[in-house]
Amino acid sequence: GMGNQTCCQSCEGQGELAVPAQRHVSRQVEQKSCHPLRAAPPPHDENLLSVTLEKKDPSDIFGFVNVQLDTNPPKLGIKMIAPGGLLAQYNQTARPEDVVEPGDSIVAVNGIDVGILEMRNVLTECQRVELLVEKQVVGIALPKAVA
Repeated sequence: GMGNQTCCQSCEGQGELAVPAQRHVSRQVEQKSCHPLRAAPPPHDENLLSVTLEKKDPSDIFGFVNVQLDTNPPKLGIKMIAPGGLLAQYNQTARPEDVVEPGDSIVAVNGIDVGILEMRNVLTECQRVELLVEKQVVGIALPKAVA
């Protein structure tokens, strides 16, 4: 009878409170994050390189597909690099050891390394991004023992 209905209504009411809270979080991020929060220091780790990509034309794309890596802290893995994208253009002029390849991962974007969502927001919203890229270590051949 009646007792049943009030229960259902109060349950629904609670569910709704949880939803709007997240809406304005991402807006704050993109405002301050389009300019690097701090100039990235030259990476001290030789596995890290800093790559700046800037869209100067509406048709420009950063040009890479990223996947979330289940690491701690989380990183964005570079899965594919699109020919003609800005990252591919960067690679053409980079020194061999600074070339970004699929399998490398992005550990920070514009100084933000706090989370996948924030990094992806920056990549979506910003015209200029500074990527801190971690080279895949597996590719480095260890000196072979000379037989």
